Amino acid sequence: AITSLSYFFLQVALNILFVAILKFGANGVLLSLVISNTVAIVWMLFDLGKHHLFCFCINKQLLREALHYSIPIIPHNLSTHIAQFVSRVFINANTSLVSVGLFGLASKFGSLADMVQNSVNMAFQPWFFEQLSKREALDTKQIVSLSNSLVWLYGIVFLGLALFSQELIALMATDAYQSSWMLVPLIVAVFAIKTPYYFYINILFYYKKAAKYIFIATVSSSLLNVFLSYFFIKAWGMFGSVAADAIAMLLRVGIVVYLANKFSKIGYSLVRFGLHFLFLLLCMVVGLYPSYVQGNASVSIGACLYKIGVLIVFCIIALWANKGSVGGTLAILRKRR
Repeated sequence: AITSLSYFFLQVALNILFVAILKFGANGVLLSLVISNTVAIVWMLFDLGKHHLFCFCINKQLLREALHYSIPIIPHNLSTHIAQFVSRVFINANTSLVSVGLFGLASKFGSLADMVQNSVNMAFQPWFFEQLSKREALDTKQIVSLSNSLVWLYGIVFLGLALFSQELIALMATDAYQSSWMLVPLIVAVFAIKTPYYFYINILFYYKKAAKYIFIATVSSSLLNVFLSYFFIKAWGMFGSVAADAIAMLLRVGIVVYLANKFSKIGYSLVRFGLHFLFLLLCMVVGLYPSYVQGNASVSIGACLYKIGVLIVFCIIALWANKGSVGGTLAILRKRR
């Protein structure tokens, strides 16, 4: 978790340095990716070597098994990127390159929300697999409790990005890109819809027989995304792309939940996920209503204080909702140490 989050903050810091301060533009984004990924690779080799966890060799049996497991996942990884690329093509065809730039910048900020979910899930997944391996001593209540705590943690990050996207873009981008902040909360909401996906997809990754079905969810939802984007972008421009993403994400989550329940039922509640999403959405609306009413008005201290107040209220409610599980979560972490 420390490594994943350190990589995340390093990449954000380098983006701010090269884009906002040094004004390198698109080259700054590419440079930050090169540096952060290089640091991550060097650290990985150093850490694995330090603990004697790898050697350079080829094990044909393991290679055959790994390919059998991973090849069906390739369409799963490619389909999402292809759908995002096609959406940008449709936006350019129906509006202009300016709209593509605005949408691209908003997507970068919005995707930070998904990066947080993915980074935390990389740390959560090994512990989750370990729990599933305890057939007779499997404690599903402990899994659900920790998962619920993570959902609230994601909510705090999502709400923070949504509320302060206007200020972040005002700090990092030129005046021509200021209006892109209005898309960020909508994109963050789409990734909030995706939250249950991460918990259920771990079940499919755990069972080898289930992994080959993962591409069904991503490929079908990506095809739906492309189909809807063609019509929605014509009607609503950039906002149509976000609407297509939301509907496609609901389909993806639905298929993954259905498949995961076929192999193992942990005890996750879709109703609870849904209520949390609606509450998060309500806080976004309350916090952003003045900003949307004012449109592209300049950033004000009063608006920032108001948003901070909304975020603090959300954090207090999150702590209250998890008062029974925080102790259990800390106990899990101490046990892992």
